[in-house]
Amino acid sequence: MKVYQENNNSVNGSIQIINSTVLHEKACYGLMELSMSLGLEVMRMMLEEDVAQYAGPKGKHNTEGRTGYRHGTDKTTVVMGGKKVRVDRPRVRATDGSGELPLETLSVFQSEDPLNKAIMARLLSGVSTRKYARTIEGEAADSICTSKSEISRRFIAGMDSLMQEFFARTLNQDYPVIMIDGLELGKMTILAAMGIDSDGKKRILGIVEGGSENSTVVKVLLDDLIRRGLDAERPRLYVLDGGVDFQIKTNHFLKLFEPIQAVN
Repeated sequence: MKVYQENNNSVNGSIQIINSTVLHEKACYGLMELSMSLGLEVMRMMLEEDVAQYAGPKGKHNTEGRTGYRHGTDKTTVVMGGKKVRVDRPRVRATDGSGELPLETLSVFQSEDPLNKAIMARLLSGVSTRKYARTIEGEAADSICTSKSEISRRFIAGMDSLMQEFFARTLNQDYPVIMIDGLELGKMTILAAMGIDSDGKKRILGIVEGGSENSTVVKVLLDDLIRRGLDAERPRLYVLDGGVDFQIKTNHFLKLFEPIQAVN
């Protein structure tokens, strides 16, 4: 493999990947370990390019056109492999004394979106918060953000964001059939509307919480669906659950559309 640079130092104290022998050694610990090592080395090279834009090539003392100078390294964290990893980052200070200059590459690798997506994917697949750290490959010494409390906090925040997006999304697809039913959870009732499109695919359109499956709760649910784009004038099949009170629920349901149709 081609030698990319002469400097053998690397972030996180890892061995610089410079030949096939080192690649083979890393691969013996698993493909994730190999990917992590390669990723960290690529990141280091990208950071060096950012530094060179300010301070020029390393080892060259020509100061003409430079806007910054190298100022050692500092510890920071980046997101990689479903975890945060401690690494050394180069520092650059402005020649005019205005302070430290930003490194564009660092901000990209410090984005926590990939970490949050990895946490969501693992937990939704059945991994518990307590066992999340066991799913992370590679050295654990420099890994952070894998504790049960931190994973739980991020999962809750991620689920809250997904639920907000779910409840606010636009209903721009046609649903010839809509099914409405409730689920009793203790003293609380969760009422849900499920749409079936022309291909037979089912989609949950909306959910509302109430004390029972009464007309007031149903009206709140329908008003929300219409506000988000459901066409109230479109002829479709509405299905409600069976039971002894089926006729009562159906009458309440039909009355809900009378003011809506009058307005339209």
